[in-house]
Amino acid sequence: METISEEEAQSSAEMGTTEGVGTTTTADIEHITNWQPKVFEEGPVTPESAAEELARFRMRAGGDMSVDFRDGYRSWRLGRSTGATESTSGAVGCHPAARFEATIDRAEATVALYPRLAPAERNTARYWWRYTVSYWVATSFMIGSVLFVVGAAFDYAHKHSDRPNAVRTSSTVQWPYFIGGIFFMVGSYLGFFAAINLGRREDSEPRFVVFAPPCYLCRLFCRRLCVFCYLMRRLAKRQSRVLAHEISSGLHGDDSRALLDPSSSTTNGRRSLSSSATTSDINTTRGGTDNTQEEQGIEGGNSIVVDREEDFQELDIEPEAWHSYWGYLSYLIGAVWFQLGILAEILISSEYIQAVPHSIKQNILTALPATLGGVFFVLGSMLAVELNESWRPSLAFTDVTWWVSNADFIGSLLFLEAGIFSFSDISGIASDSLTIKLPYLIGSFGFLVASTLELFMWRVDLHGLSFVRAINKSTKLYELVRDLLKTGDPLLSITSDTFQTQDVSGVSLNQLGFVFVVVLTYAFSIIDLVFAVRLSPCRQSPSGFWTSAYDIYDAALQSLICFAALALASVVHTVPRQRPFGMLLWSLRVVMVFLLVRYVWKFVYAWKTSAHACGQGRSKHGHRGG
Repeated sequence: METISEEEAQSSAEMGTTEGVGTTTTADIEHITNWQPKVFEEGPVTPESAAEELARFRMRAGGDMSVDFRDGYRSWRLGRSTGATESTSGAVGCHPAARFEATIDRAEATVALYPRLAPAERNTARYWWRYTVSYWVATSFMIGSVLFVVGAAFDYAHKHSDRPNAVRTSSTVQWPYFIGGIFFMVGSYLGFFAAINLGRREDSEPRFVVFAPPCYLCRLFCRRLCVFCYLMRRLAKRQSRVLAHEISSGLHGDDSRALLDPSSSTTNGRRSLSSSATTSDINTTRGGTDNTQEEQGIEGGNSIVVDREEDFQELDIEPEAWHSYWGYLSYLIGAVWFQLGILAEILISSEYIQAVPHSIKQNILTALPATLGGVFFVLGSMLAVELNESWRPSLAFTDVTWWVSNADFIGSLLFLEAGIFSFSDISGIASDSLTIKLPYLIGSFGFLVASTLELFMWRVDLHGLSFVRAINKSTKLYELVRDLLKTGDPLLSITSDTFQTQDVSGVSLNQLGFVFVVVLTYAFSIIDLVFAVRLSPCRQSPSGFWTSAYDIYDAALQSLICFAALALASVVHTVPRQRPFGMLLWSLRVVMVFLLVRYVWKFVYAWKTSAHACGQGRSKHGHRGG
């Protein structure tokens, strides 16, 4: 029988074919299969040494999946013309073009395969991580939306009368907008944080900043060498590193088999690192034949990655996660721009900015940031609409993400329209009440509707919300409600017994209502704190114990209590049956309801009592409330 040397087998692998492996002797096959990468005795892993190890690793036929096949499969997943191949002997490889592209990507420190996204099993670490992040994403957006609605409502309420002075305007309009924008930034970043950690292994460090090319054209033409890509890569580099020994364990030692062996699994309830895609997923690869091996979809995305300075890991975006990455990032950038405009209005109304022409104040410092914020809001919402196909009216009664995406899109469009009409050359075309104030008010309601529905999605285990459909788990209760909406039957036809049998979510319906109340109460407590700081000095007769300092202390303490209740609602899902814990939870609910009613009454009282001391007059600055 004809035999080949190790160098010939390596040369055959490098040329994109492993046909020669099928003619080797049993001893040669055993030598190649049992080969282990050499251990680097000194110094860091260099690109040259890593490339050498990868080339030798391709010689392994059968058993573990070869790097060639992984590169070929990744090429097919990227939509390129070449894919993985298989020889008649059972060895796998890829086209030289696919290997060349994978070599470039590996040199740029991108992972070898996309992370596989799927709904997490209940009561696993991955499930609770997604559960917690989606809760805070939804509640952050909802709190920000409530503050937006309050600020826009106060602003719109003065359309038929003289505006209050700068102090009352900033307290009732500008500061609610500003703090609401902070919560929008928090919600956007948490969504971005969830997107870049979707494929992370449970035992690896979380990523905080990860850069991914915006589209295939950027990958194809600029090869991430443009100034924007370079700066983003440098920014993400420090945050996206992993420990060098994690990568080294993938290159040599027993852990190299654990990365690729389909029989290896994790312990302590962690998800196995074996395949998350079946054999049929690979049989459809372009240029490939029937394959009996199972694709090793490593959900963690931990692959052999090398950089010329240090070993680090960078996320390669799955097409299903691409929308969430850039959607939440667009929301975050838009919120930052919006915050800059609101901050400028606060400084202008407080007369910290005086030696600047009025046209520059209105056009450059306020209108331009508001418009840019609206542009990025629209871009992010368009990605959600495109992902969920929310332009199809037929999906309105079958998918809750249709309403979330369209509500966000309408709100973003109205914010953009209000920002455009804030420019001095355009603002005189029509009344500010119709072109600026009313769009902000309706747009804020749109954001509130979307965030409220997202909180409902969290309740029914749709943790991907509107951006990551791949991890949304279709629960029995959600399917039941969707079927009723599709057939036109009233939702009231669902009995309590049906809820108990069909509802597998751990969050009870009355607890979901409690979360809504807590979110509203916490948002109002923030406004109460602003009123205490800004309007207490304007009270007609501050005397005795009721001083401004006490008002601030009282409002801050109540706001802290409301936040504690909000955090508690993320972990307490049902009323405990053991006494007296159930009574304690109901007592907390009653307290939150009374606080909510108290805040509404207090707002009216604070507004009336501060009118005389603060005075009435027309504000001179700012287009929101001014």
